[in-house]
Amino acid sequence: MGRAVHFPPEAGAERSIEVDPRVTQPEQLATLAEHGFNRISLGVQDLSEVVQQAIRRIQSIEQTAAVSEQARKLGFGSVNFDLIYGLPFQTPESFDATLTEVIALQPDRIALYGYAHVTWVSKQQRGFENKDLPGPERKLAIFLTAIRRLTEAGYLFLGLDHFARPEDDLAQAAEQGTLHRNFMGYTTRRATELVGFGPSAISELQDVYAQSLRDPEPWGAAVDHDGLATHRGWHLSEDDLRRKWLIQELMCRGEIDPQSYAERFDEAIDDRVANLSERLGPFEADGLLVADGGAWRLTFLGRLFLRNVAMTFDAHLATPSDGQKRYSRTVQGAP
Repeated sequence: MGRAVHFPPEAGAERSIEVDPRVTQPEQLATLAEHGFNRISLGVQDLSEVVQQAIRRIQSIEQTAAVSEQARKLGFGSVNFDLIYGLPFQTPESFDATLTEVIALQPDRIALYGYAHVTWVSKQQRGFENKDLPGPERKLAIFLTAIRRLTEAGYLFLGLDHFARPEDDLAQAAEQGTLHRNFMGYTTRRATELVGFGPSAISELQDVYAQSLRDPEPWGAAVDHDGLATHRGWHLSEDDLRRKWLIQELMCRGEIDPQSYAERFDEAIDDRVANLSERLGPFEADGLLVADGGAWRLTFLGRLFLRNVAMTFDAHLATPSDGQKRYSRTVQGAP
């Protein structure tokens, strides 16, 4: 592994990497530590044997524990586990057993992502049927089980889908109102430029999104020939950027504050999102939002349906003219 030349890290920079405990070897972790990596994320997903067989990812708790323990011995300051709820054959009881094993290993952070069944994008998801997936009520019950177990174990529930111990930097950022979110999840600082390498990687620049080709062979050929393998992208308009800011505020601080918006962009929020009070009214009626000093704030129940509230500010959710699906489902199963 060579030293960074084109992207030299700042002194004290966070250097994080995601690893697969099934294949990560002790010497690989040692090399990462030698090169300054100080945070590590382990893909866990679920520890149920039935679920693992369905998703074709067999991974023992011993493998996960071994990588986690060695990372700590090598000086990694933060260990994160990625879990997924809504997987085939998953139940609140089975996921509760997974959480018992996970909590015993005491990761500093846990990212709990909802499974997105997007078979039109991920062909590997076609090994099981829709009927094998937990329905909306069960999926929500699994999520609520996780929130209860993790908060009882001392983790703070942050934003949409992250948990962290109170002493962790992520929890402190949430407390200080400096939490940010990008394609990788919640972060402690705002990344001005997020550059993605590899097949299907997404880059988030100041006003541009760009995604590389998905399949490894065409991606490699494009890199060899052109230096880049960009497949598609989107240039954000001023409208996109302002709506993006509103969605970030909702996801990271749990609020929509018209005064803060007006101070930042020198326009009334209703000039950007027409009839906002009327559009948010149903969420208030359902107990997902409360009006507070001219702002709207998410309730605990509202945090479970945060994506639905955020859709209010997305101008790109109209049904495509070609009728093709574009988005995964929210936690309760609505399109």
